[in-house]
Order: sequence, then structure tokens, then C-alpha cells
Amino acid sequence: MSRLGVLVTLLVLPLAACAGEPPEEPAVFVDTTADPGDPPPTEASIRERCASQLPPDAPIRDVRVLGEGEGESGTRVPAVVIGPERPSETVMVLLHQVGTGLCGWGRFATRAAERGVTSVLVDLCGYGDATCPEGSAGEVSARLGLDLATTELGAERTALVGASMGGSETVLAVAGGTEVDVWVDVSGPSSWAGVDLLSVAHRVERPGLVVYARSDGETEYAAGRALARRTGAEFLDGGRGHGYELLTDFEGALIDGGERVLAFAQGG
Repeated sequence: MSRLGVLVTLLVLPLAACAGEPPEEPAVFVDTTADPGDPPPTEASIRERCASQLPPDAPIRDVRVLGEGEGESGTRVPAVVIGPERPSETVMVLLHQVGTGLCGWGRFATRAAERGVTSVLVDLCGYGDATCPEGSAGEVSARLGLDLATTELGAERTALVGASMGGSETVLAVAGGTEVDVWVDVSGPSSWAGVDLLSVAHRVERPGLVVYARSDGETEYAAGRALARRTGAEFLDGGRGHGYELLTDFEGALIDGGERVLAFAQGG
């Protein structure tokens, strides 16, 4: 898969729901290296940026910048593909928690690759090295990552998985109509970007998994269980910890929560 050049994929959006309303213009997704003068990320620069969060044995298959539009008003979202040598039927798009952007998923994605599953790690708008128009939401990064998964990585099954902030952004994206086979919310705050997740739960129609730990407090834990009930999702008590801590241990090995998330993503 080339890391250079420009790939334009036209996605035809569904017609507007209301009769007589003209269809939306097709969205143009551009995979571009960078704006002039801004060097594109490379495997070396990503490894340097992520440091210990990305294991030395992480099988990085591609590093690129995903974009929507051009120029200063466009969107530029760094993406890293970690996976086995052969394409996998399931591709996970991973939305990070607050902190160091996509790097936080390095350990989980590396272990998933050992199980034959490919992951697309993306910076969310406003975090990491992503640059997006003011007001952009996590849904933009999610949509670009999923487009890469389906159009280039050959995914037959897609899973949108988010931790903490990324968990809430996952729910908001699916409620907003982002197309995905399954979704996973790990420790997502019950309210994000001014939206109470329970208020949009009725719009979530895809199968989901909510992972929460009591260590985040009884109020948030109860909200997580309520979100699972209202969306018809499976609920998993993650034990103790928050976000990535519910998926891998300090050495990066999968623990029970990580095993369940990976199995769920694959349809198990």
C-alpha cells in the first residue's frame, strides 16, 4: 500500500429523508501527505512520537494522513495501520482517550495484530497531530478511518472502538449515523461535548458493547449500565481501572476486558 500520492474516494451519501429535499453532495475524502511545507508522518516519526506506548514489535503496515477537503480549511487526520501481514476480515478503528492521541492504542493494537486483526489508529480532531475546521467532532476522524478500512483494507466487518473520550465519541458517531457493524465504548463519560449519551441512545441501532469499572464512581458506572440497556448493548464489568487499563496490563498483555473487546469486534 503506497504512502504517497493522492487518493480520492467518492462516497455517495443516502438521499435526504424528507421528500422533495435534494440529495446531499457526495463527500470527497482525500488521502494526502500534507500541506506544502508540512512533512508527512512516517513510521520512524510515529515510533518516536509514541515512544513506549508503541511496542517495538508493533507491526505497522501503513502511516498516512487522511483528509477531507483541501487547504487551510481542510481536515488532516494522521492514521496508523497496525495488523498482520495478510488482510483481516475484521478491521477495528480505534478512537483514543485524552492524552497522547492515537499512541495510546499501541499496545492493544499490537496484541490484536497477533490474533490476526487489523487496527486503524486515528488522531481525533483537536488532539494529537490532527488539524480540523473549528467545531469538528470525533465523528470526522471515525468516518475517515472507517472509509480507509472498507475501501483499502478490505474489511468485511468493521468495529468502532473508543476509550474514555473516544468511547463517548464512538457512541455519538454511531448515533449520528456513522456506518459500522459493531461499536465498543470503554469508560466513555456519560456526557461529552455537551451531549448526554442517554439522550441519543435511541438513535444507536448497531450492536454494541459497553465496558465500565466501578472505580470511575457509582454514578458513571450506573450511567454506563443504563446506556447499555437503552441501546441493547452488552455490558461488561471491567473490574478496576479506566480506559486502556481495562484492556491491557502494564506490560501490554491482553486482560479479560481486552480479550472480550477483541472477541466482540470479531463477532464472538
